[in-house]
Amino acid sequence: MTSKNRIVKLNIGGTVFHTTVSTLTRFDGFFKTLLETDVPVTKDDTGSIFVDRDPTYFRFILNFMRDGDVELPDSKKELKEIHIEAQYYLLKDLCELCNTRLTECDSDNEKDVIKFLNTDEEKFAAIMNLNKFTVIVFLPKSSTYNATFSWKAFVQRNRSKWEIYFRIHNDVFNWHFFCHDRNLEGSSRSCNYSHCSCCLMEYPEQVEFHMQEFLASAD
Repeated sequence: MTSKNRIVKLNIGGTVFHTTVSTLTRFDGFFKTLLETDVPVTKDDTGSIFVDRDPTYFRFILNFMRDGDVELPDSKKELKEIHIEAQYYLLKDLCELCNTRLTECDSDNEKDVIKFLNTDEEKFAAIMNLNKFTVIVFLPKSSTYNATFSWKAFVQRNRSKWEIYFRIHNDVFNWHFFCHDRNLEGSSRSCNYSHCSCCLMEYPEQVEFHMQEFLASAD
């Protein structure tokens, strides 16, 4: 058996894992340094290399070193814990993988909060809501979310005052919104609503200010 194929026993916080030198030295990091340099190695009574870390997420660490990839959980809490362990073991690529998955989770959560109108019928029904001012934000098809502006936070700040919906359209130059005037009557034949639009391509965070300004003038 060559040295690279030699089996290594790891005692991670009291739980024993079996792997090979080849797996542990595949990536630059904690174990490669431990096995290929003269740094002191702590061993338990059985001769296993001892690492004083929580073993709960070590299987993700080990599987990543084996395959260069790993299926990560959907839980943000677990992802953050795995990221902490990846940082300890100095696995840069796994840290980046965790960060990517965390970003995807944030995006998924944002989509859960944001309500999209997919048809003209849904748009009409939303505008006819007389319980609150109804705001429909028309987003450019090429860029649903702006990197510097959180639509999720916008909805959370204002949903007690407004019924907020979003719709994707083909206009890539402007952000628009419509506000139903609760003092006006609507019917199945016609829809009376106040309309305001503004160019917010460069500064979409201004949409909130323009809505408040428009609603104040409508009172």
